[in-house]
Amino acid sequence: MRPKALAFGGALGILWGVVALAALAAMRAHMVPTPFQVALPLAIGLLLAYLPFVLAAGAETLLGRSTPFLVEILIATITCGAALGVAASAVASRIRH
Repeated sequence: MRPKALAFGGALGILWGVVALAALAAMRAHMVPTPFQVALPLAIGLLLAYLPFVLAAGAETLLGRSTPFLVEILIATITCGAALGVAASAVASRIRH
């Protein structure tokens, strides 16, 4: 695995975390429907869009923090997005070689 590929995956993962936060904010403001209110293909897309937030909320719960502060969940979401980006980059690099 090349370090540049992992760094690029991490950068895209951070962007994914930011998109997850934007998608969640839009859903909470009723600007975008929740995945349970739309057809299956769109629901899968919405779930993938805010997957880093779901993982961050799960991690916070596993750590015993049932109601994390807003800043904590923001940082955890972006961190989970970066981790997902690095993992996806590593898998893609592994498949190519």
